Amino acid sequence: MSSHQHHLPQLPQEVIDAVVDHVAANNDESLLPLLQSHSRFGQSVRRHLYRDVIVHLEANGPRIELDSDARLFFQQLMPNAKANHSIHPSVVKKVTVYLAIDNERTSVAWDQLTRGFSLLPHLDTVRLDFVEGEDLDDGLIAGLVSFIPQNVKKLQFQTLTFTPPAFVRLLSHYPALHTVETVYCESLDDISAASGVHALPAQTLVIHNMDTQLEWDVDSPILRDAFDNVRALRVTRTDEEDLANMLEMYPDICELQCEISTEDWEDGVPLEVGRLRLMGIDVRQSLQHLVGVLRRSENVAWQHVVVHVDIAESQHVSGENALPDLADALGQHGVHSLCVADRGRATSSDAAVCQKMIMESMRGKKKVVGSVKVISTPDPHMPMNYGVEKYFQYSSD
Repeated sequence: MSSHQHHLPQLPQEVIDAVVDHVAANNDESLLPLLQSHSRFGQSVRRHLYRDVIVHLEANGPRIELDSDARLFFQQLMPNAKANHSIHPSVVKKVTVYLAIDNERTSVAWDQLTRGFSLLPHLDTVRLDFVEGEDLDDGLIAGLVSFIPQNVKKLQFQTLTFTPPAFVRLLSHYPALHTVETVYCESLDDISAASGVHALPAQTLVIHNMDTQLEWDVDSPILRDAFDNVRALRVTRTDEEDLANMLEMYPDICELQCEISTEDWEDGVPLEVGRLRLMGIDVRQSLQHLVGVLRRSENVAWQHVVVHVDIAESQHVSGENALPDLADALGQHGVHSLCVADRGRATSSDAAVCQKMIMESMRGKKKVVGSVKVISTPDPHMPMNYGVEKYFQYSSD
């Protein structure tokens, strides 16, 4: 490798960035040899390797010490960082903070967190994991607002209990907010009966339920008005009634990704789901059952569809024709594009074979899906991490 270090062509930085992005698409570990091969790759590789930072704050533990020097601060956050990598906080895009807070909240050094976060100029995502669970009250809101930058675009909350007024009050401090995500949070009933709050800028709402019970107060006028700009909803398994209530609560939603039990759709795709433009379905039962539902359905307006499925398992359970049958059923509804995202162990070669099989099954038919793509996805959480359109840009090579 060293013999080539002085002979790397003078490639434009955008070409180098594209090479690194492609190598990093599936596995960050593959970037390390690239980092060692030539210094020209350094900036782009570090952008991937060190874009996520994790901070642990333990109850009754030592106060976190954040140095005012950017380099030292960053190396404290990343204990495995090598000094000779010339790491800089400007590459950090996401910080996860594990907050194990004592009852008096004296263990949290809010001022030091504020100083540390101010050193991260390109931070756009903050994830807050309340390790032992926490109630959102005025004191906690003040602490969080003190260090989370106002220009953050995505906020994720885990194991947080909140009332709708308190939750909206916290989020209202972030005018650039695009995505709000709750993981195993509990939304208490809204007893304020207040409404008329200003709509938040957030356009994407992601909800991870503990079980099939939707952790969102669909009767809250505050949550209804505050999230009026939401256009994309991603939710883990929930029952049909709760899902219908969510879509009724936010009638302008045009994109849905959800683990859906189509066994409940005996009469076809529900109208509130069929009207959507972008659809992502995480299939956990027979694929042929979904095909049957689509064939019985009317007024399905989907344009772009992503189906998450274990390809090998679906072929074993539903037969080799399951995916071609699915493409045919979607084609009858005028779907423009279909992406089959494998959540099993399919390789990129397996995906290519499957895609070819689907394409060949469409030959000679009058109504077919405009385009078909099959990808292998190493990230099991992909259904909740990406919008539908992102899948059609994804490469599994």
